[in-house]
Amino acid sequence: MSMNELLARIKNRYHLSKSPLKPWHIESGIVFIHIPKCAGISIHHALYGAGNSEHRVYQEYRRDEQKRNTILTYFTVLRDPVERFVSAKNYLLNGGRDDMDKYRSRLIKGLSNEEIIRKLKKGKLRDIPHFHRQSLYVQYESDVNFFHIDSINLLEKWLSSEVGRKIEIGKVNQSKDKIISPLAERDVDIIREYYEKDYQLMEKVF
Repeated sequence: MSMNELLARIKNRYHLSKSPLKPWHIESGIVFIHIPKCAGISIHHALYGAGNSEHRVYQEYRRDEQKRNTILTYFTVLRDPVERFVSAKNYLLNGGRDDMDKYRSRLIKGLSNEEIIRKLKKGKLRDIPHFHRQSLYVQYESDVNFFHIDSINLLEKWLSSEVGRKIEIGKVNQSKDKIISPLAERDVDIIREYYEKDYQLMEKVF
C-alpha cells in the first residue's frame, strides 16, 4: 500500500477534516504532530487552547503549508515503543474513549501480545491508530523537532520560547490503566523488532 493510499484510508476511516492546517496552527506558527498515545491531548490544549487534535502525518501538513506559501515550525512527542504498546493495549481493553475504541477493543480482545504483533505485520489491525508505528506520522529525515514524553518540562520551555508566552502542559494524559497483560521477555523482543524504525526516531529526541 502506497503512502497516498494509506493517507486516504486513514482520512476516510476517521472522518478527518479536508485541510490539515487549522487557524490555530497559522496563528501560532507551530504545528504539533499528534502521535496516538503520546500525551497529545494535553499538549494540544496547552498550546492551542481550542479545537480538536487530529492524528495527521507530517506529509499532509507539509503539502498544505506549501500550498499556502507559508513557513511553519513542526514538533512531535515520541514514546518508548514497548511502553506505548502496553499503554495502547490497556487503554483499549479498558474501553477506550468512545464507540470507535470499543470496536477496536473487540478486534484485540483475547489476543496475546505476540498475536497482536503478528496481525499488525499482516496489516490486519490498520484500523487501530494506537498501534501504528510512530514513524508513520513523521520520518527520520523530516524537518521536525522531536521531544520525549518523559521530558515535558523541556518541551514547555521550548514552546514558551517559540510562541512568546508561558506554556504549561502539566500532567500529561498518559494511560492510567492497570497492567492487564504483563510483558514476557519474548514479548518485549517482538515488539522492539516490529517498532524498529521508531527506535531510530528516538535518536533525534532533544
